[in-house]
Amino acid sequence: MASAAKSFSGFDINNYSELLGSSYTGTAAPKKIPEKKKTVTPHIVKERPKTKKELSKAARLSAFRTLKVLAGTAIILALLGIIIFGRVMVVEYTAKAEALTARYEEALSENVRLTSEVASMYSKGNIAQYAENELGMVKKDDYQPNYFSVD
Repeated sequence: MASAAKSFSGFDINNYSELLGSSYTGTAAPKKIPEKKKTVTPHIVKERPKTKKELSKAARLSAFRTLKVLAGTAIILALLGIIIFGRVMVVEYTAKAEALTARYEEALSENVRLTSEVASMYSKGNIAQYAENELGMVKKDDYQPNYFSVD
């Protein structure tokens, strides 16, 4: 084992183990010797008292922060109100557009009905019937001559 204990640089592990103590067997890494920990006592740092100028500056900053938060909240609420108002207006105008579309379709159907009624009133059969029944006119036969008077 003495030859195995010698390394390439001539370092003798056995002598090293003697330096460290008898617990080193020569096959494991050397034990670390525990260091003594220094105990540190905490030093309490007291904050120096603030001056009136510092206190007034802190109060102004606090008031300014509060004002910024309130202004930001007001802006957010205003934008939210605008969005809600816009959506309400969209719904309202959509309802109006639907009502106008319904009136337009009703007017179109009324126009179709009136157009067909006028067309039926001016048919040749209705005109001939009105002339015979209301005005007492009779239809001319083919053998009767046409008379025109020129004044």
